[in-house]
Amino acid sequence: MKSAGVCAVLLGVLWAQAADMTPDSIRAQVEREAARIQDYTVTLTVTVHMPKFRMPRKKITVYFKAGDPYRLKLKTRGFALLPKSGVAFRPQELFDNFSHFDRVTRQTTADGWAYVLEGTLIADSLHFKLPESEQERPVLHQQLWVDPDHWVITRSTVWVDTSRVLTMTTAYDEVSGGWTMPVRTEVRFQVGTDLIRRFNRTQTGPAPILSEDGAEIPEEGLWGEVLIEYSRYRINQGLRDEIFEEESP
Repeated sequence: MKSAGVCAVLLGVLWAQAADMTPDSIRAQVEREAARIQDYTVTLTVTVHMPKFRMPRKKITVYFKAGDPYRLKLKTRGFALLPKSGVAFRPQELFDNFSHFDRVTRQTTADGWAYVLEGTLIADSLHFKLPESEQERPVLHQQLWVDPDHWVITRSTVWVDTSRVLTMTTAYDEVSGGWTMPVRTEVRFQVGTDLIRRFNRTQTGPAPILSEDGAEIPEEGLWGEVLIEYSRYRINQGLRDEIFEEESP
């Protein structure tokens, strides 16, 4: 009983400490930190592990320049896959996916602690087709972990009803003169066949489930992992506008 009381007190303290920060104030801190980066160039090395899908390890050069609207260019040879639901080149994009936030808490992590924001996502934010009927549409939830020391998003999880379909974890380090930037991102996803059937109403019964492009989806559903490693940062070097107008070879 005594230990239970201590736990209750600790949880109360953590909640009280989290309550001094709102989703808006946390977002403002994250965006303020991100705004220090006016432009950058970085090389992404992308590795995909996914059943019945083969893509050799790819290198993608990313050019980014802040502004309204911001400018972005991806340059690579051949085909490359990046998960739209897991990679955001501006933290604002992850916040914009929410229709509203439910709460903010504090949770311990391997490196200390983080603010955790929980809320409901906008219906089309996951970039896959949902049922047109409001009654059939699942509830989309997301959690964001924010490191209060550097004001960066270190983790994101997406839930469809009670099924976790995507987890993104990002490690940061000081690069290119002391800037705190991503150095490694792991995106893991798993969408079961029951959810796929709900998203694709034209396919019913025991026949093989087909994706939007007609490819057959394995019985175990869609699952896999995308690993993104970042290198060769050049930050605030003054990227020329012409770079974003040139066509990739």
